[in-house]
Amino acid sequence: MRTARFKDLFRENDAKRLTGPDAQISGLAYRHQDVTDGSVFVAIPGTNTDGHSFISQALEGGAKALIVRDAPPELPSDIAVAYVDDPRRALAKAAARFYGHPSHRIPLVGVTGTNGKTTVTYILESI
Repeated sequence: MRTARFKDLFRENDAKRLTGPDAQISGLAYRHQDVTDGSVFVAIPGTNTDGHSFISQALEGGAKALIVRDAPPELPSDIAVAYVDDPRRALAKAAARFYGHPSHRIPLVGVTGTNGKTTVTYILESI
């Protein structure tokens, strides 16, 4: 099981402010239904629903830390909070750090153009 210290997920200028203890975390979730004990819950503002509305459910689900844009209501003292300008971007950066930057180890090839993309990808797959 992968774990990390909450503050290790942030670099200089990633968060405007970090509060609370340096929690040991075991995962990241942006849906309160996906929160497990030890998770970081990322409150992402959406078009129809704001993730900040689900902070209490995330805490009930076992979240030990939050990544938020707006100040949440009163929180227990054992909850770590990162205040950021863009929770969606912060989630991407935190997930990359939590999982050890897997994209650095994956070779990526793009096939572009008007004609022949499917043929080229089938040929590459068969090789």
